[in-house]
Amino acid sequence: MLKLVGAARQRLDLETSESMNQADASWQQLAGRGYAAFRQLIEYGKTSGAIDPELSTDSYLRYVQLVQQAILSDPGLFTSPISESMQDYFRFFLHGIIRK
Repeated sequence: MLKLVGAARQRLDLETSESMNQADASWQQLAGRGYAAFRQLIEYGKTSGAIDPELSTDSYLRYVQLVQQAILSDPGLFTSPISESMQDYFRFFLHGIIRK
């Protein structure tokens, strides 16, 4: 079963990459605007005190990319309801493992 899920994920990754390579300029612009908006959100969080201002925005963005890659490579992602998995990942991302 896990081999089948892995093969399906590889195929999806390949198809996604191919479609993104063939995407029109409007998709590229939309992705760029989303990235710029996320950058602004991080900057706002730093100035408002919600995000540690001592770390660079680029470091936060790299961290987000690492987390995204880890989530997408998780073989268990598709074995449970995806909404539950995403809620857990989102909680880890925002709060870490320390309960406040």
